[in-house]
Amino acid sequence: MFGPMVIRPANQGDYPLFARLFPELRAPDPVPSRARFETEMMATTLIAERDGAGVGVAFFQVLETMGYVRTLIAAPEARRTGVGRALMAHLRDHFRAIGCTRWCLNVIRTNGAAIGLYASFGLRRAYLSSMVDVPWKLLDDRPCLHAARPIDPADDARIEHALDILPGRITDTRRRGPYVYRMIDGPGPGEIGAAAIFDPAFPGAYPFKARSPELAIALLHALRPHARPTDDAVSVVIEDQPAIADALVALGATVRLETMHMRAPL
Repeated sequence: MFGPMVIRPANQGDYPLFARLFPELRAPDPVPSRARFETEMMATTLIAERDGAGVGVAFFQVLETMGYVRTLIAAPEARRTGVGRALMAHLRDHFRAIGCTRWCLNVIRTNGAAIGLYASFGLRRAYLSSMVDVPWKLLDDRPCLHAARPIDPADDARIEHALDILPGRITDTRRRGPYVYRMIDGPGPGEIGAAAIFDPAFPGAYPFKARSPELAIALLHALRPHARPTDDAVSVVIEDQPAIADALVALGATVRLETMHMRAPL
C-alpha cells in the first residue's frame, strides 16, 4: 500500500530533487541551474510527495487563458503508482480555478505511456515539432538576404498572432530572463516574416518561426552574434513547420528530438 499523495508548491530546498529527476525527461536539455530554477521556474513548480519523500515534479506556465504543462516527471522508483496522474489532475484543477480555458503540453513522440496518460485527460495531438541542432558554420556560405531587428514589446501580440505562437508566450519569456528577441518584417507591408527568442546560455532558440527557409537562415544570422564563443551550434525548436526543419536538415543540421504537441479545452 502507498501512503497518501501530497502536492505542494516548490521551494528552494527542492532543487536537488528537481535536478535528480530532470534527466528522466529523456530530452537532450542540460539540467537548469539552481539560479535558473529559483528565479524562473520555482514559482510555478509543483512537488509531489509521499511519506515525506519527493516522488514527482511539474513545472507549468500560464499564457493568458492557456495552461501550459512544461515539465511533468515521476521519480523512477515511483512510476506506475499514480504520481503523473495526480500531478495532471492537480494542474487541471488549478488551471480551471484561475480561469484558463485550454491546456497543452509537449511529449516525446515515442513515449507511449505518457501519451496515453495525457489522452486520458482529453488532450489530443495538435501538431508535431522537431528540435534540430544547427552548426553555426552552416551560415558561412549562405548570405543573409533579410535584415532583422529587435522585437519591441509592443509587437509581441502581433507576432504571436501572425506566426501562430501561443498568445502570451513572448511576454511571459520577458518576465523570466534576459534573452535575445529578433524578428524580420515582410514580405508585405505590415507583415511579419520570422521571429525567434534566443537563449545563449542553453544555447537554443524557442519559439523559432519563419515563413520560408530563406527567412529561417536570415533569422539564424541575426542570432549568431549573440552566441557564446564556445558554442559551435544552436538548438532550434521548430513547431508545426516540417518544411523548415527539413530544409535545415538538408543543409547539414541534425534532428535532436521529435515531439508531439497536445491540447484540449478545460
